[in-house]
Amino acid sequence: MGFFDVFKSNERKRLDVPLPPSSLSSKKLPKLPEFPAVEDEIQVFEKKELKVQEKELKERDTLKLDEPFFVEVDLYRAMIDELNQTNLILKENDAICNRLEDFKNDFDKEYNKFQNKLGDIQRKLIFADKRLFRQ
Repeated sequence: MGFFDVFKSNERKRLDVPLPPSSLSSKKLPKLPEFPAVEDEIQVFEKKELKVQEKELKERDTLKLDEPFFVEVDLYRAMIDELNQTNLILKENDAICNRLEDFKNDFDKEYNKFQNKLGDIQRKLIFADKRLFRQ
């Protein structure tokens, strides 16, 4: 009897499964404490985050710069370095995009050439077929 023979028979075979021991069925399991739902905790956390963000936005709105704003030199240099690195990454990404566009254009040109040659061959075969087997 093969593995797939099980699926061929229409009658179901009854499996003899022993009953669980009576000592386990008579014992009652202790009741577990109820835990709060995860979604509730997530919603509470999101509400707290929203309150913090709203508070920060209100503080920003009330902040007015009527006098000079001073930044530490080290912080300023770090910000400038980050901006320069970001600009370099953007330039590299532009170069990559340009190369990809060039590659796609070259591919499209080659594909069009191939299609044209295939069309020429097809027309020539049809012409030869008509000449050889005139109807």
